[in-house]
Amino acid sequence: MLIQAVETYLAIRRAADFKLDAVERYLRSFAQLCHRPGRHPRGDPHRDRVGRPRRLGTPTPSHADDPRHEVPPARLFAGHRRRRTPYLFREEDLQALLAQAARLGPPDSLRPHTYRTLLGLLAVTGLRISEALALRFKDITPDGLVIRETKFRKSRLVPVHATTTAALQAYVTKRGALVLDDDHLFVSGRQRPLSYFTVVDTFHQLLAAVSIPTDPDRPRPRLMDLRHTFASRALETCPDGREHIGRHMLALTTYMGHARVKSTYWYLSSTPQLLGDIAQACEAFFHERLPLQRGASDHTCDSYAYAFQLLFQCASERLQITPSALVLEQLDAPLIMEFLHYLETVRHNSPRTRNARLVAIKSFMRFLEYRVPALLEHSRRILAIPAKKTDSRLVHYLTIEEMQSLLNVPDLHRRDGIRDRAMLHLCFAAGLRVSELGSRPWSSIRSPACASSAKAAKNVRYRSGRTPLSICATGSRCGAIRPPASCSSMPGASR
Repeated sequence: MLIQAVETYLAIRRAADFKLDAVERYLRSFAQLCHRPGRHPRGDPHRDRVGRPRRLGTPTPSHADDPRHEVPPARLFAGHRRRRTPYLFREEDLQALLAQAARLGPPDSLRPHTYRTLLGLLAVTGLRISEALALRFKDITPDGLVIRETKFRKSRLVPVHATTTAALQAYVTKRGALVLDDDHLFVSGRQRPLSYFTVVDTFHQLLAAVSIPTDPDRPRPRLMDLRHTFASRALETCPDGREHIGRHMLALTTYMGHARVKSTYWYLSSTPQLLGDIAQACEAFFHERLPLQRGASDHTCDSYAYAFQLLFQCASERLQITPSALVLEQLDAPLIMEFLHYLETVRHNSPRTRNARLVAIKSFMRFLEYRVPALLEHSRRILAIPAKKTDSRLVHYLTIEEMQSLLNVPDLHRRDGIRDRAMLHLCFAAGLRVSELGSRPWSSIRSPACASSAKAAKNVRYRSGRTPLSICATGSRCGAIRPPASCSSMPGASR
């Protein structure tokens, strides 16, 4: 029964134009194991080998035919696969690698020219090794290299630089001297198309000959890292600006043959060289973004700065490094979640304060989205952190009788009493905030329409009645409210 389910699944998937070469081997092996007497399949630690049989239980086709088929959870047997950090070749590494390839034996053979051209082509175009090995003479055109029916069954045209074209033409001349029935561009000493495993073995020999990597802590380079190096260098030259970055990323996705832009964005979050300095980013955020571009007040800037002071202190304790050693890539979503938990448990902040600190961090990450493209994935994860729900407090207010009693408290026979009554009456009549009252210049209360610098850097005009203005005028006559010298020539200032 299970073997029949495997056949049905493969037929349906291949009708949707899927190859399923490796999947077929896994599923047939799984079905044969299940039909052996006394044997029961167990979870393999390899994620792919466990995930393939699981797909038999998806709604198409087994579960649709028989609802008794159970569908295991996606990560029941294995966790999320973490991609290896790529090894980025330096310019001197590539030069040494190509020079060593040119010294390969045997002498006066095509082999050194083949590997020097092949590795150089991978480094300057970012082709997959399978795409390079499948190249034929007809694929070299004046417009570039034609990549035919590769991964995801996609074909594309890869433009190349003039120097790359010249190097390819020089190799084609040497390759054309061999009269072969096969028109593959890269052939072995046996006059057959180069195999992947032969190229990998030779690549490792070249790495050992030139002592790459020099740092034992760095990962061992792979042949695919030539492609990773090309993508990372292309992203380093990405121009600033939202529109330019979007076009650059889309062009690079098409050039490299990625099926989704997400595959290109992976290079941003996995390449430390693409990440900027945290001190420069914070300086630009607090000196340019908030006060100049967003028009934030000094109070907002101070509140955001204090939030980041707490964040850096918490991060230095969690990572066991000094705050000056922090880099932008370390400000990821798990660290931000730990910081928010630290605020509530250690500092005993309320949910409102926790949400205010999160708003400051999200504002900073939105600023970095297009300033440092390498942090796009970090930003999206942090921006997805929700704010914690809080209780809405009831609004307390005073009745007219209570407000009148409050206004009657100041002693109008004293200068400070007149001043206090004028401020209370003005706040009540115009609905001003205390910060707006303290920032009001003298010239703003000389007409029925009063101007005030409100919250969020807004200028608001309030229309006051005659009573608040008469109180202010009374305070001016007795000296409780003193106008500046520049206002002495205004109409009514001497009254």
